[in-house]
Amino acid sequence: MAAIFNNNYITEAFSCALNDRALQFGDGLFETIRIINGKAQLLNYHLDRLHEGAKALRFNVPGYITEESLQSQIAELLFHNQLGTQATAKFIVWRKNSLQKAYASTDKEANTLLMLRPASTTAVKQNAGFSKDVVLHYWKLSRFKTISALPYVMASQEKNLRDLDELILLNVNGHVTECTSSNIFWVKGKVYYTPALSTGCIEGVQRRHILETLKAKKIEYREVEELPEALLGADGVFACNSSGLSPIAAIDNITYCKSEEITKTLT
Repeated sequence: MAAIFNNNYITEAFSCALNDRALQFGDGLFETIRIINGKAQLLNYHLDRLHEGAKALRFNVPGYITEESLQSQIAELLFHNQLGTQATAKFIVWRKNSLQKAYASTDKEANTLLMLRPASTTAVKQNAGFSKDVVLHYWKLSRFKTISALPYVMASQEKNLRDLDELILLNVNGHVTECTSSNIFWVKGKVYYTPALSTGCIEGVQRRHILETLKAKKIEYREVEELPEALLGADGVFACNSSGLSPIAAIDNITYCKSEEITKTLT
């Protein structure tokens, strides 16, 4: 599979230096981007978050990274890898290692890697539960997608061990934050709810898009800090990420009849 590393095509297995900061420290960010009909969706949102995250990590996104250049490179990789017009792109940006001393580094330059894989699909989450192992917390980087993703790795392991379709994560205060790889929404009456960024959830691009859509349509929504009981009393619940919206049919054996109807309305 072809990819693009530091603005250059590579067609062989990718390798990095032993002191690479992604390998050693997870010192970087990533974006997962949905491709529909050959076009990257919500790319401006992805780049907004990427630049804000890089600023927080104190390195620079290379100047060759623009909406136009990424759209063009994605189109070329779709053709090169024979993926048709639907795919999922993963774009990784991480600090270079030329000026490092152990954890510390004054290097503001960054590597980039763009990869494509077949399109991800969404489906109804038939059975979800609350995590017993993973606890999140808020800090200045919690809203970004860092390549230091161990909490989500462990959450996915727990989800599989418990034979669940989705796992809902709580923070140190017991508040609902997000799912293993998606944000979460619930509806009660005519009001949409989603965890506030202060809970420690990632500021997902699909989450942002939904909130802006609700605002434009003058539909009431609230970003909240709520305990799990708030979800258990909801009319419908759904998860969302760059792949789309996934209704949640049941949490801890409590069934939601309106989850699919709600996601169809939003879609």
